Amino acid sequence: MRILVVEPDRAILEMLQLRLGVAGHEVASARTAAAAFATLMRGRPDVLFLELSLPDADGLEVMAALNGGAASATTPTIVTGARFNKRQVSRAIELGAEHCLLKPFGAADALDRLDQLLRRRAPHTPTEASVVYL
Repeated sequence: MRILVVEPDRAILEMLQLRLGVAGHEVASARTAAAAFATLMRGRPDVLFLELSLPDADGLEVMAALNGGAASATTPTIVTGARFNKRQVSRAIELGAEHCLLKPFGAADALDRLDQLLRRRAPHTPTEASVVYL
């Protein structure tokens, strides 16, 4: 799975790169919105980890630009930040964010949110327990 991590904090960025890579994902990274857009020009990721407080832009603006302002074309996104206000959370959800991950968080928290996102997005395949026999 291709994951883009947009995170200005070097320690968090490196932690996510390492742990997501060890989990078998192909990880690209960016520390600014400009670098994120340059990376996106080379191809859309399967999942985006996006810090809302970037040094050169608001993360919500990045989401809006990436998704054309609508949740219908979204790249599955986990937004991160040291604090969120109600407006930011509402707007992130409107733009298609699947999770808001509050800092400080550990690698296990990030991987757990990613697993939840992937399970929710996976096509449902019926198991014997979910099949109803008539």
